Amino acid sequence: MRAPQVRRVERKSAAKRVNIVHITHRDEVEPPITDWLREAYELPDALAARRAKPSRRAKSAAARTDDVKRRPRRKQFARSR
Repeated sequence: MRAPQVRRVERKSAAKRVNIVHITHRDEVEPPITDWLREAYELPDALAARRAKPSRRAKSAAARTDDVKRRPRRKQFARSR
Protein backbone atom coordinates (compact mmCIF):
# COMPACT_ATOMS: atom_id res chain seq x y z
CA MET A 1 0.00 0.00 0.00
CA ARG A 2 1.32 3.43 -0.86
CA ALA A 3 0.09 6.40 1.13
CA PRO A 4 1.75 9.23 3.03
CA GLN A 5 0.48 7.78 6.33
CA VAL A 6 2.36 4.50 5.84
CA ARG A 7 5.57 4.71 7.86
CA ARG A 8 7.07 1.36 6.93
CA VAL A 9 6.25 -2.11 5.59
CA GLU A 10 7.59 -5.18 7.36
CA ARG A 11 7.72 -8.59 5.74
CA LYS A 12 6.55 -11.24 8.22
CA SER A 13 6.68 -14.20 5.82
CA ALA A 14 6.94 -14.87 2.11
CA ALA A 15 3.28 -13.96 1.59
CA LYS A 16 2.46 -11.66 4.52
CA ARG A 17 3.37 -8.02 5.05
CA VAL A 18 2.55 -5.61 7.87
CA ASN A 19 1.91 -1.96 7.06
CA ILE A 20 2.71 0.44 9.90
CA VAL A 21 0.32 3.39 9.54
CA HIS A 22 0.66 6.65 11.47
CA ILE A 23 -2.73 8.26 12.21
CA THR A 24 -2.99 11.07 14.74
CA HIS A 25 -6.61 12.13 14.27
CA ARG A 26 -9.79 10.35 13.17
CA ASP A 27 -10.19 12.79 10.28
CA GLU A 28 -7.09 11.22 8.73
CA VAL A 29 -8.93 7.92 8.23
CA GLU A 30 -10.06 8.38 4.65
CA PRO A 31 -9.28 6.77 1.29
CA PRO A 32 -6.96 5.03 0.52
CA ILE A 33 -6.73 3.88 4.18
CA THR A 34 -10.45 3.01 4.41
CA ASP A 35 -10.33 1.16 1.08
CA TRP A 36 -7.31 -0.82 2.22
CA LEU A 37 -8.95 -1.71 5.56
CA ARG A 38 -12.15 -2.83 3.81
CA GLU A 39 -10.16 -5.01 1.41
CA ALA A 40 -8.17 -6.55 4.28
CA TYR A 41 -11.37 -7.22 6.24
CA GLU A 42 -13.09 -8.93 3.27
CA LEU A 43 -10.07 -10.97 2.18
CA PRO A 44 -10.65 -14.02 4.43
CA ASP A 45 -14.19 -14.41 3.06
CA ALA A 46 -12.93 -14.21 -0.51
CA LEU A 47 -10.23 -16.79 0.16
CA ALA A 48 -12.70 -19.13 1.86
CA ALA A 49 -15.06 -18.87 -1.11
CA ARG A 50 -12.20 -19.69 -3.47
CA ARG A 51 -11.28 -22.75 -1.39
CA ALA A 52 -14.92 -23.89 -1.29
CA LYS A 53 -15.15 -23.99 -5.09
CA PRO A 54 -14.02 -27.47 -6.21
CA SER A 55 -11.06 -27.59 -8.51
CA ARG A 56 -11.03 -29.43 -11.84
CA ARG A 57 -9.15 -32.30 -10.26
CA ALA A 58 -11.70 -32.60 -7.45
CA LYS A 59 -14.58 -32.47 -9.95
CA SER A 60 -13.11 -35.25 -12.09
CA ALA A 61 -12.42 -37.36 -9.00
CA ALA A 62 -16.01 -36.87 -7.84
CA ALA A 63 -17.28 -37.85 -11.29
CA ARG A 64 -15.22 -41.05 -11.17
CA THR A 65 -16.65 -42.01 -7.78
CA ASP A 66 -20.17 -41.26 -9.05
CA ASP A 67 -19.55 -43.63 -11.97
CA VAL A 68 -18.44 -46.34 -9.58
CA LYS A 69 -21.56 -45.87 -7.46
CA ARG A 70 -23.86 -46.12 -10.51
CA ARG A 71 -22.44 -49.35 -11.88
CA PRO A 72 -24.70 -52.32 -11.27
CA ARG A 73 -23.32 -54.87 -8.88
CA ARG A 74 -22.45 -58.25 -10.25
CA LYS A 75 -24.53 -61.06 -8.96
CA GLN A 76 -22.54 -63.49 -6.93
CA PHE A 77 -23.43 -67.12 -7.14
CA ALA A 78 -22.51 -69.70 -4.59
CA ARG A 79 -20.03 -72.17 -5.98
CA SER A 80 -20.89 -75.78 -5.66
CA ARG A 81 -18.21 -78.36 -5.25
